[in-house]
Parts: sequence; structure tokens; C-alpha cells
Amino acid sequence: MKRFVLVFALVVALAGAIVAAASALSFDDSSSFACTTPNDVVWTCPAGTVGSPYSVQFKSRSGCSPDFVEFSVASGGLPPGLTISPSGLLSGTPTQAGTWETWMQVKDVPQSWCADDNASQKQFVFNIQGGQPALDLEPASVPPGTVGASYSAALTVTPTGTMSFSVASGALPPGLSLGSSDGVISGTPSATGAFPFKVQAKASDGRTIARDYSISVADPLTITPPALLGQQSGRSEIGVALSGKLAASGGNGTLAWTLKTGSLPTGVALGTDGTISGTPTEAGSFAFTAQVADVDGRTAAVDQTLVVASKLAFKTVKLKSARVGRVYSATVKTLGGVAPVNWTVLGGKLPRGIRFQKTLGAVSGTAKKAGTYRVTLEATDALGVTSKRTFVLVVKRS
Repeated sequence: MKRFVLVFALVVALAGAIVAAASALSFDDSSSFACTTPNDVVWTCPAGTVGSPYSVQFKSRSGCSPDFVEFSVASGGLPPGLTISPSGLLSGTPTQAGTWETWMQVKDVPQSWCADDNASQKQFVFNIQGGQPALDLEPASVPPGTVGASYSAALTVTPTGTMSFSVASGALPPGLSLGSSDGVISGTPSATGAFPFKVQAKASDGRTIARDYSISVADPLTITPPALLGQQSGRSEIGVALSGKLAASGGNGTLAWTLKTGSLPTGVALGTDGTISGTPTEAGSFAFTAQVADVDGRTAAVDQTLVVASKLAFKTVKLKSARVGRVYSATVKTLGGVAPVNWTVLGGKLPRGIRFQKTLGAVSGTAKKAGTYRVTLEATDALGVTSKRTFVLVVKRS
């Protein structure tokens, strides 16, 4: 008797260590299931219509548990626009008419308490009837706006037809409105900011389409002309470094500068931050247009001209001779540089009775004594560029 009890206990213990096997998995075709069949072989599901929402909920029975299965398409494919979830919900909006014969599959998801991984397949037929095509609202986004500037953006629906447009949620920027019959957003924005909203378009047959939009409104871009260091009234000089910065206000986000038209002197460049800098290596008049743009695509432009003079040099290379007792006058002249030019006597001396006028660069007066005289002159222009030269003045006897 004791031996029998021990054997029975051992059998019970072994049975508890073995994972139970479930009954055969299959599709649940109870009376609540929407698809029907005359022969339990091929099932026909409810007909759908292009452009109209469609759904069928597939279920299973037996197996490990109806809660631990996955549904999928085994072969054949679904009507375009429809998908099936792992939980068995076939849903979507058909986009194409026709008939689709599809093998659907349901499969066990093994659990710690159930070792089954069985699968069951059935063939289903889906008939999708022709209907009104789905609506499409375009464009996907609308342009930004600028305070005080006229705004217009047209929304269109395809296929075309009689439509009514409305703002379903959110709000347009102050100063803008949506045309209920033409779908045109228009007006003049009066406040800055980001304005998200949803537009709904409704067809005469009741079909609707909605889309989310956002309009960014900023102040207009305003440019401040540059103040270029190392130049006078828009003039520069070969070999003289210059620097300055174009400035702009308004717009949205980081501003970026580009050279729209024209050219800068060789050696000078425009940076994306608006900095104009460099050392010109060629003389001439350089007209250019600089453009600034913000992150939304707003732009503003300014026309500028930079005149580069040749390097300062002496045009006068020698002084004419003078005579004792006679009035003498000569002017030392320069080439290039940026006016005004100031003069300095660096060394040497002029004949008694002859003076050098520093503001005019003029040598004048009446020499008192014959002889040969040397004097070194320096010219300095408005940009600080200097040039010097030694002149010889011969005074002859009368």
C-alpha cells in the first residue's frame, strides 16, 4: 500500500513539471463574425468602398489562449489602403476597387505555461467597390508671413469640386483669414509669432479632408549700411586693410548674408555674418548687392559701392629751378591715395625766402641766395598712407 502511494505521488509530480499542450488553434467563426462562407473553405468578407473607412475584427479560438496569438497575411495581399494588426483588426480606407483573395494566418505566441506554436490559415475574399476617390489637401505647408506685408497662400483639394474650407482648430495669425469657398489664406499679418492651425475641406457629398499647418510671422528685415573701417566715404586704398559689418534686424532665427550681384575687390570678402573685410589688391570702383536671408526665407538687399584708390605716390618728381630776386611758385602733387593729403618736411632746408606751405604742398617765395638746396617731403593721405621724396631746388643768379 505504501509503495502504491509513493508511485502515485511521483506520477503527479512529473505531470506537474510538464507544460500542458493546448487544443488545436483555429479562426473563430462564431455568429458575430462579419465574414461568411457556404462551405467553410473560402470566406467572403463584407464589401468595401473606395474612399470609405473599412474594418473587420478577426478572432481565434482554442490554442494556448485567444489573448496570446498573432494575426498576419500568409499570402495574396490585402486591398491597397488596408492593413491588419497583430491583434487581428483589419482596417483602413480602400484606395482601389477590385477583388482580393487573401490567405490569413493566426499563430500561437508560446507562453511559459503553454508550449504550442501552432498556426492556422484560412482563405478570405475582399470585394472593394468603386467609389469617390479619397480627397487630398495641398500644399503640405504654407509660406511664412511678414508683419505689414500682404500675404496669400492658396489651398487646393484634389479631385477638384465644390468645396468648403474652415479652420477646424487653432487660429490664423491676426490679420489673416481663410476663404470658405476658395481656400485662399490672405490678408496682412499684424503680429509676430508661430501660429499652428488645422484646415478642414468638405466636399458637397460629405467627404472631408483635414491638414495641420503653421504660419511663422516675423518683423520685416531691415538693413543698416556698413561702416567700413579704413575707408572714407566708401573709399579705400590698395594695401590698406578694411573691415566692417552689415547689420540687419527683424526676420526669424539666424540671419545669413550672401553676395547677390556684383563683386568685391580682390582680397576682400563678405562673410555669412555680414562682415566685409580684407586688404584690397586692385584699384577701381566695385558695385555690389548684398542680400540677407532668415531661416524662413525672407530676404532683404542693399546696394553698395566700394572705391579702391591706387596707392599714394608722388606725381611731381622734380622742382623747376628758381632765380635770385624773382618770385617762385611750384606745387608738389601726388597720385592715388585718399584725400585730403597733408604734408611734412622731414629734412633738409629750402633757400632763404622760399617757404613750403604744408596744407597745399606749395613751394613759393623769392630766393635771396643762389645755390643748390635739398629737402625731403612726406605726404600722408586720409587713410594714413605715407609717401616721401627728396627734392633738389636749384637757385640761379638773376
